[in-house]
Amino acid sequence: MDGSYSSPELFGLVQRKTMQTNYLLKILLFMTMTAVSSVSALSAATNEDIPGCVSQSDKAGSIRDSEGASWSPLYYRKTNMLGWPCLWVNFEGETDFAPHWSAAIAVYYSGWDYFHRDTKFRTFSVMPEIRYWFQGRNDGFFMGAHCGASYYNIALAGKSRYQDHDGNTPAVGGGFTIGYRLPLRNPRWKLEFAAGGGAYYLDYDIFENRVNGSLIGRRHRVFYGLDKVAVSICYTFGDLKGRKGGER
Repeated sequence: MDGSYSSPELFGLVQRKTMQTNYLLKILLFMTMTAVSSVSALSAATNEDIPGCVSQSDKAGSIRDSEGASWSPLYYRKTNMLGWPCLWVNFEGETDFAPHWSAAIAVYYSGWDYFHRDTKFRTFSVMPEIRYWFQGRNDGFFMGAHCGASYYNIALAGKSRYQDHDGNTPAVGGGFTIGYRLPLRNPRWKLEFAAGGGAYYLDYDIFENRVNGSLIGRRHRVFYGLDKVAVSICYTFGDLKGRKGGER
């Protein structure tokens, strides 16, 4: 996978990767939207039984949380600052869909070597997540459940290089996240800390770690461990005044 390609081969490779990526994104988006719809429907059906359900509306029609505080959804765009020193271009979007509840999706990409061809951590990863916030204004501490899929091509200056099988068998799995978000001096800017762990099924090829290195073997295994460590800077979109008095 590290060799040179002719124009037709390169075009075909890009076309296959694009189709695989689109298919993967559709699956993950469907899973995320299904989870959001399920939580929203359950909240509406049971009302007081689920923490953070909408308990009332005022005369102007604004939503209030279970504590009676004014609430309106906000939208966040963020990037994990820990990823950039590793040359991982990354961004994440998040939206509130009820007091105490939000949905997020993070995307990571890296297609570069680290100073030499035998050292790299190339990846294209997508991680949707559903979060529960302990405060009705959706700030402070949270916990979440996420799923993820990741294409990868890894070499750490050793004798071997590891790549998802045939370049089209991403690691797939999921896990749980805990974290904390706090506002900065400007309330539209926030700082978020998060860590998560989970399990992922891996199907990968092992190559000699050199240009056009020969295939050594193929492995199947399940990875258990950290799958997310983030210190993210966030920008908030939406009506901040709608959160006035958000915590009682």
